[in-house]
Parts: sequence; C-alpha cells; structure tokens
Amino acid sequence: MASIRELNGKWKAEVCVLGHRRSKYHPTREAAERWASRTDRSIRLRDAEGREVMTSVLPKRYLDALKIAEYGSDEIIDGAIPAHASIGVYFLIRQGVIVYVGQTTDLLGRLARHRRLGREFDSYNFIPVDRGRLDEVESAYIAALMPQMNSKF
Repeated sequence: MASIRELNGKWKAEVCVLGHRRSKYHPTREAAERWASRTDRSIRLRDAEGREVMTSVLPKRYLDALKIAEYGSDEIIDGAIPAHASIGVYFLIRQGVIVYVGQTTDLLGRLARHRRLGREFDSYNFIPVDRGRLDEVESAYIAALMPQMNSKF
C-alpha cells in the first residue's frame, strides 16, 4: 500500500508490502505518485497460490526472468482470449500475401493441420465470427481476396 504526504515542501512517497517499506522524497505530488506506483508494482508479485510475495525473497533466476518478460501476470490475464473465441474465419499469410482463407471452430488445431499438410505460411490472422455466419463470411472473403490456395482451377 502506498501513502503520499507533504513534508517541508517535498512529497514523501512510501510503499509498504508485506511489512517491507520503501520511501523516497519527490519535488511534486505527481512524481511521488508515479514512483509509488512503479515501486509497488516492482515489489508486489503473486506466487502460484495467489499470495503476495516480496521480490526480495524470490530466487535470482525468477527475478532475472522478470527482467526479460515484457508483461506481468495481470496484463497477460487481462489480454487473455476466451477459449470459445476460436470460432471464426482465418487467413494464412505468406510473405505479406493472403494465400488461404478458411473457417474453423478450433483455430489452433486447424493451424496445426495446415502445417501437417505442408501448407506454407509465415503468419496468420483471425476474425471471430458467429457460428451461423461462418459459411457466408468465409465465402465473401474468398470471393473478394481470391487467395491462391483456395482456387478451384
């Protein structure tokens, strides 16, 4: 928990997590709030059971991994894609060109099948679509984009 208070014309920010305190003086309240927020996030983590853990008690290998990781667990969870959201129309792309359009109710499984079949693509995109509109939306994209691997010649 962070607290901010003015003392002798300066702003003191203090962060206390699980009994460990850190504090620092700042010229403005805004600077103190920014420091407190960053400091709180940097020392507040959760273990596998969801309990808060101080970074000072974490193993060095874990801390080293956190320095490399670009996102924290909260950001990963907030950006999670619901499992049922894999119903839709997908696009296989090779060297910046859409080479195939398909529909699926299991995106990851379908992409794996394309790999096993030897379909060459270096990226993909996906649009969630209601199950009842899959045929209509897929057909519209095939007609509009005329992807090479969808041709029936």
